[in-house]
Amino acid sequence: METNMFPWLLIVLVSVFMEPQAIAQGTDAELAGARAYLRISERVGTAGQITYDEIEAVKKAGFDIVINLAPADEERNQLEGYLVTEQGMAYVQIPVSWEEPSQRDLQLF
Repeated sequence: METNMFPWLLIVLVSVFMEPQAIAQGTDAELAGARAYLRISERVGTAGQITYDEIEAVKKAGFDIVINLAPADEERNQLEGYLVTEQGMAYVQIPVSWEEPSQRDLQLF
C-alpha cells in the first residue's frame, strides 16, 4: 500500500527549542508536496504521513522534532525514526489507535 492512502496518519512536527530567527530561515516550500501539511505556528506544524524523501525537507523547514502518531508499520514507516535522527532531529512515536484514542495517548503527547 502507498503512504498517501493513509490520510488519517498524523505526524506532528514540533520545534521546541528553536529561536524565531532560525525558524525564519527555514522554508515551507520543500514541504509543499507533503500530505495535508500546515504550519500552525513558528514552532509547530502538522502533516499526514511524510515520505522518506520528505524528511530532509522537514529539517530544512526548521523543525527539530518529529512526533509520529501512527502505529508502527514495517511497510509504511519502518525506517522513519532512523532517517529522522540521521538528519539531526529527535523522533518520538506515540502509536494512537484512531478507532479508540485514549487519555494515555494525550498524556504521552
